[in-house]
Amino acid sequence: PLEKQTIKAAVNKFNSYSCVKFLPRTTEQYYISFIRGSGCYSHVGRRQVAAQPVSIGPGCAKVGTILHEMLHAVGFFHTSSRHDRDAYVHVFLDNVVSSYEHNFWKYKQSEVHHLGAPYDKESLMHPPRLSWSRNGKSTVESRRMPSEVLGRVDDVMSDIDVTQLNALYQCPNTRSE
Repeated sequence: PLEKQTIKAAVNKFNSYSCVKFLPRTTEQYYISFIRGSGCYSHVGRRQVAAQPVSIGPGCAKVGTILHEMLHAVGFFHTSSRHDRDAYVHVFLDNVVSSYEHNFWKYKQSEVHHLGAPYDKESLMHPPRLSWSRNGKSTVESRRMPSEVLGRVDDVMSDIDVTQLNALYQCPNTRSE
């Protein structure tokens, strides 16, 4: 099936960025389980459950979307959750579908570590301007240039995404795409 092929492509791409590797499960007690859920989602960071689900639901079987959910699973929040986001973007909660407002919660510096990286509007973890819009209006915009593209339009992690991933897991910063 296409979904399995796309998940494999995303896993291979992820594995090329870092010493953090997603490998087929053998006997591990704790593991990531890609499921066909009701949407695209993952908990942030490791959960103390045997099978930690990463949902790849309808419309989610894209390499970039799967990479995004994998980054959640290894501990990454949305870039727009950083404590310093207001210096870089405007968030318009009035335009967000209420059940998705959590995607724009702003966390304290002690809760979301950016590992010394600058704010990355090109991150795979940055929501695009119309994410979860309830009315077709922007939910997040660049302060510098409101029409600026936010997030990724391709299926790759930004250089800063890779640097942060490798810093978090103390990997050499190599990229073998």
